[in-house]
Amino acid sequence: MLYEGDVTADEQKLAAKEQLSVKDRTRRVMAFVVKPLGTNIAIGFFGADWARAFEGQCRGQENGSGPRSKSGCDDPAIDVATTALCRMYGEKEVMDAIQKNEIHLTRWSLDETSLGAYSVPLPGHWDKHEILRRPIGAGEDGEGTKQLFFAGEGTARGIYNGSYPGAYESGVEAARDINAAMLEKARQKKKD
Repeated sequence: MLYEGDVTADEQKLAAKEQLSVKDRTRRVMAFVVKPLGTNIAIGFFGADWARAFEGQCRGQENGSGPRSKSGCDDPAIDVATTALCRMYGEKEVMDAIQKNEIHLTRWSLDETSLGAYSVPLPGHWDKHEILRRPIGAGEDGEGTKQLFFAGEGTARGIYNGSYPGAYESGVEAARDINAAMLEKARQKKKD
């Protein structure tokens, strides 16, 4: 779901400091995935300039994904996401549900292995996710025991649009495929 709300005075200062567009200095849009795959979690997404601005608060203190920073550099992003959830669901419900020691952040723009990227195919190319998901065979023709398997949000079904549920589902699917390939290889070995 999408949330659009007013930017607070503190956020306006951050937007000015990070040289965000004038439009981004007054209104902010963020997306949420709430209770993905039936789990009791909420995932908030800041996009583009706002994501870089919030993550930039942790530059030099954090460099990848993980738990909430002890330095407090993640607090502005957490506060904004919490406020948005409170406006959508009610303050008491949200504050009672949040487990502060379980908050994790991605900080993708500070992660040298992703540099803030996740997959977004061009319109009309969702089928490429399925192509990326296909395991590669042992032989040049792709036949034989599969040797290399792929998973992650970039290989997920189009319905998940590059998100956590898609990464999870594709990981489970790849694990099952690996198990089936290993069983087949063991059967072949026994047969020979």
